Amino acid sequence: MASKWIRRFSGFRQLVLILACLQFVSHSLGAYHRVESMEIATSVMGSGAEQLAYEIGRRKILNRNVMLSSGEFSLQSTHLISREIFKENSWFPECSVCEELLPPPESVWTNAGHQNDHRPSQPKLRAAPDGEECCKVNGAEADCRYCDLRTVPSRLSPEITRLLLGHNAITDKSLSRGVFKRYSQLKLLSLSSNLITSLADGIFEGLPSLRCLCLQFNNIRMDDTLNSSLAFQPLAESLVYLRLNGFNKNTTDINMMYPSYALSFLSKLKYLFIDGIPFTRFQNPQRKLHKLTHLGMAGFRCGYCNLRGLQREAFELDTLTHLDISDCNLRGIYVDKSAFENLQSLQSLKISNNFHLGIQKAGEMMYGLRNNRHLTTLTMQRINPRFSPCIVVYKSTLQYFQNTGLERIYAMDNEIETIERRALKLLPKTLKYLNIANNKIVFGDYIADLRELKGLTHLKLDSTRKSYGFPFVYPTNVLSNCAGNLTLSSGPVSSGRDEDPYIKKIPLPPNLSELSMSGNDMMYSLNNMSFSKNKLKIVNLTLNIFKYLDGSIKGFEKVQTLKLDLCLIKRISCEFFKYFHRLQHLYLSQNLLSGTLDGDHDGCIFKNLKRLKSLGLALNDIFRLNPKSFKSLTNLQYLNISQNRLHQINFSIAHMKNLKILDLQKNQIQSLSRQTRLEIDKISEGREPPLMNLSYNPISCDCENLEFLEWLSGTALADFDFRGAPYYCGMEQQANGYRDVIVLLRRRCIKQEELFAVVTSASIVAVLAFAALFAYRFRWTLRYWYHAARLKFQPVVSPEDFDFDVFVSYSDKDDFVEEELIPRLQDEYNFRVMMHGLCFPAGAHITDSVHTAVTTSRKTLVVITKNMLRSHWCNYELMMARREEIRRGKQVLVFLFLEDLTYSEMTSNTAAYVQESTYITYPPEPRYRSAFWRKLADDLRADVTFS
Repeated sequence: MASKWIRRFSGFRQLVLILACLQFVSHSLGAYHRVESMEIATSVMGSGAEQLAYEIGRRKILNRNVMLSSGEFSLQSTHLISREIFKENSWFPECSVCEELLPPPESVWTNAGHQNDHRPSQPKLRAAPDGEECCKVNGAEADCRYCDLRTVPSRLSPEITRLLLGHNAITDKSLSRGVFKRYSQLKLLSLSSNLITSLADGIFEGLPSLRCLCLQFNNIRMDDTLNSSLAFQPLAESLVYLRLNGFNKNTTDINMMYPSYALSFLSKLKYLFIDGIPFTRFQNPQRKLHKLTHLGMAGFRCGYCNLRGLQREAFELDTLTHLDISDCNLRGIYVDKSAFENLQSLQSLKISNNFHLGIQKAGEMMYGLRNNRHLTTLTMQRINPRFSPCIVVYKSTLQYFQNTGLERIYAMDNEIETIERRALKLLPKTLKYLNIANNKIVFGDYIADLRELKGLTHLKLDSTRKSYGFPFVYPTNVLSNCAGNLTLSSGPVSSGRDEDPYIKKIPLPPNLSELSMSGNDMMYSLNNMSFSKNKLKIVNLTLNIFKYLDGSIKGFEKVQTLKLDLCLIKRISCEFFKYFHRLQHLYLSQNLLSGTLDGDHDGCIFKNLKRLKSLGLALNDIFRLNPKSFKSLTNLQYLNISQNRLHQINFSIAHMKNLKILDLQKNQIQSLSRQTRLEIDKISEGREPPLMNLSYNPISCDCENLEFLEWLSGTALADFDFRGAPYYCGMEQQANGYRDVIVLLRRRCIKQEELFAVVTSASIVAVLAFAALFAYRFRWTLRYWYHAARLKFQPVVSPEDFDFDVFVSYSDKDDFVEEELIPRLQDEYNFRVMMHGLCFPAGAHITDSVHTAVTTSRKTLVVITKNMLRSHWCNYELMMARREEIRRGKQVLVFLFLEDLTYSEMTSNTAAYVQESTYITYPPEPRYRSAFWRKLADDLRADVTFS
């Protein structure tokens, strides 16, 4: 059988290379996502190919995790929960330093002698002037990891009991007989992640007290050489803990075997970690390993495991109590149902992350443990590949569970959709904890069987809302379950009195104390509901959609903690909490309760929660609370209204005699009213004042709020650590609370009555002075607007009533106007001309004269020159003429250009006027001037009305 997989491996080599390239360029896919895709890919590959693909995915995941910050890693841990739910480090804490969950560095392997093994190159170890000087000695422990050591240190204290030599470049050539004799008191020796290829006889001589030996992630082949080795013989009476995992990446080598003979000398051995070899029985010759209780063969982060199948009585270890064969590529078709027949002392079994084992085959595997009353824990997370439809838990799946002693079952992430009716009755009566989170379970009649789980105290049906990367190969045989499962069912369910299709009471296990259904996207309006008799104390319904909590809920009378965060709740009726008589902790954060709490005029929502101790209402967009909202909460100790939009505390807390914490952070509070302060002082009499968190609020730091600041610093927050919480004056952070601000305000703030007269007088004087300055600065503009206002109410004059035909606006520096323009208009064309130099009356104000000239002239001729553009009065005349043009609704302005000017040389107003009005240019050549004068006269006589 093994040779068959070797041949297939060589045939798939090219496909493996392509897969490897795809893995390394897919940097955008998440860590857990790659494993998701990889498990599908393995269904179409041979054993060797899938092992390499598996390894590629593993390295990509862990290389990424190394770079994660602590905050990011806490989020990523939910994606890797299937690998770490029950860590093996709880097995033997004395040797926990050996538990390296990270993969072997890609550089600890050597290619020498193993051309078929895909070994990484040598690591880049930190350089040190002397390897032994790099060692860090702390009491009886010498830590020489990452010191680039080639040999065992020879100058360390012989009194040390723990020697850590992992992650160096030590080879078997430097490990001669008795090399560790100097350190005869050693209890722990770690040689993990080095370049060791074999173990010489006598290497561990002189270590009579050694209890923990860690050799993982070296290049020691598990073949006949290791099996026949006498290296462990000197440790027969002392060694308790041994790690031989992470040795063999190429687990398809037909010469591989478990080192049963070499291990047989270790009569005291209890904890063994070793790589899993495909289709190979773990033998125990002459039952010499009679104290071995814990066997860890898990792959992924712990080593290389490719069991693929389990033979009948696969483990000859009748003393074994804990077995971990997670991530071992187990396939249901190769697993014999009697594989665990010899393990009648087994207490804990882990078979997680064997993606192609299948939930049905896992049930059949329990055949060998069907009468094992010692078995208390079964972990079988993710034993079905993703995208698997029609996963059903049948009665045949659980037929061998009934007589076991199981107390805890973990069956998360298995794509389970439903459960056959009466199947749950086959679970053992000893079962206390059942976790089937992250499945696809739909509502069904199997729920009626929950009442039969009389021993169950904890039920978890959560969903962690994990996201997965898009797979890079198509899933295969996705309908195999649907096609074959019909034969597994036990036939139609018989009808009877208990088959009433109507739900009168939602059934629950009678002794259930904790129910968690977080993140299931349940969308219900919770109206009148009733649950069967139970002992529920904790109910977690977060991350669902319950917009309306309208009716009363019966059956939750004993619930002490209710979590309804992130449920998009908009309304809570006065009847909803009617039967929650013992509720002590209520969490309603991140909902939409602003409107319903503001409208609670009688405080009826929480009126029945007399025992409530903590209430969470953070992130509900609350901008106002009804003063009677919390009137019934007399036993409240913790009130969290943080991260809302409250501007003031308008509700009473005087009745909350036991209040310990009032969390108001991240609101819009500037101060607390005198009434609120008096209430806090009243409930603080004879005890410590409640802690108030007002951080991240724009507290007002002025004289009017000095009294509040003194109270805040001197009473309610006297012992609060201001350095740990940002407090602000407005938006300026205070490093020492408000103590420095208070000192400053006390110096500066005097009574307002004494300052009122001075401030008022100074304000009046300042306003008058500003008004005078403003009037002087904008005196010309004000005069313009004065005359413009007069024009608005002045009647329009008919053409025959004008005193002048044209008013000429020009600069006195332009002699052309007085020497040629005016005489021609008057003498040759008989125009009545108004000009400011000769016609303005003496003694009159210029602005009044300009107003008169514009309003009494039929047209205004503006002579555009550079001098005119620089003249303030010329621009004023232009503005008045423009205003008159608007008032009349006819063309008034005519522009005459004596010079060639561009718009960029004009002011913006002048350029706009020119573009909207008629203009004419004075020709430089005399032969064109007679036509110019005629054209100018015609434009001045034209009467153009605006449409």
